This record gives sequence, C-alpha cells and structure tokens, in this order.
Amino acid sequence: MENWPIHSKGFRSWLLQQYYSKFGSAPCAQSMQDVLGTLGARAQFGGQEQSVFLRVAGHDGKVFLDLANDSWEVVEISSAGWRVIQNPPVKFIREKRMLSLPHPVRGTCVARVEELRAFLNVENEQDFRLLIAWLINAYNPTGPYLVLVLYGEQGSAKSTTVRVIRSLIDPNEAPLRREPRNSDDLMVSAKGNWAVAIDNMSHLPDWLSDDFCRLA
Repeated sequence: MENWPIHSKGFRSWLLQQYYSKFGSAPCAQSMQDVLGTLGARAQFGGQEQSVFLRVAGHDGKVFLDLANDSWEVVEISSAGWRVIQNPPVKFIREKRMLSLPHPVRGTCVARVEELRAFLNVENEQDFRLLIAWLINAYNPTGPYLVLVLYGEQGSAKSTTVRVIRSLIDPNEAPLRREPRNSDDLMVSAKGNWAVAIDNMSHLPDWLSDDFCRLA
C-alpha cells in the first residue's frame, strides 16, 4: 500500500496506467484534470481523515520506521521485538530526496552498540554514550527531542560524524544543509526531513536558537 498526494506525479502516473490497462489509450488532459479535482474533493470532504507521517510514527504503543524502499516496507518496533511489514496501521509519505534505510537482518548473535564507535569521532566514553542516547531519542515518534551540537577543530570529522549518524535514522540525498537565512528556510527543511542537520556553523543567532528550541 503506497500513499501519494493526489496532485503528485506518482499518483498521476498510476492513474494513467490504470486507465491505459482498461481502455488501451490515454485520457485527454481535461478529463485527467477533472478526475484529479473530483478525487481531491471527495478526499477532502467525504474521505476518512488520517494523520500522515514522515519516516517515524507511533501507534498503539508501537514505533513504526519507514524504510523508504520501493516495496514501501516498514519496521514495526514494540516491547516484544521488531518485524518488517508492508501495510502498517499508519500512513507514511515520502519526500523527493529521502533515501532508503537498509533492510534489517535478524541474526543469531547480539549486535553490540560499541561497534559504532569505530565510525564516530568522539573524545571519550561519556561523549559516546551521549551520542547513543541522542540516536535512541531520535527514534521516538513524539518529542521533545534532544538537540545535538558537535564541537571540534577544522578537520576533526564533525561533518562526517553527522553524515554517519543521520544515515542510521533518516538518510537523504542532501544530508547536510547550510545555515538557514531565516525561519522560513528552516521550516521548509524541517517539513521534508525527519532529522535536520546544519553544517559549519560558527555563530548561533538568537532567532535561530529559538527556532531550534521550537522544533525540538
């Protein structure tokens, strides 16, 4: 089960394919616009209203993680464990630059979180534990969330560390973004990303600090 905005390219292509499969031809442009408008009105005024989510969602005491792959698979996580499903009870949407997470593998050995240490440039064990705590917090379906700030000299792999930890949660074609010019720029990034990563900031203005707090 896939979820597409009615006026998106993906839904339009699906609708064209359905028409062609039945009639062996393409509908005229005006007919397509009429159909899309009618479906939009039916959805808005006659359809069942549901929340939609990006990457992570919560429902009935469980956490659902969208793998964002072509099969629209989702990981269902509960106190009893996890499993991969294709038709979750929540509705996920996709943004253009989202990348898929690896398909999880159920092994016979217990994975150790310490194995991440080789990929993260942190100073000591306390910093490593703080980083793992942030990762766990990022999988919560609702906030408040921790704001992660990495300090270090030039060349200390701050950007690389951010790329690594984001790839574990919300991989994206553009994992790092420049400092936003205003609140609108930040909110646009937040709308299309589960994790927003700002790179190479030498100064934090008051308005941006306040916006980060609101997002968190």
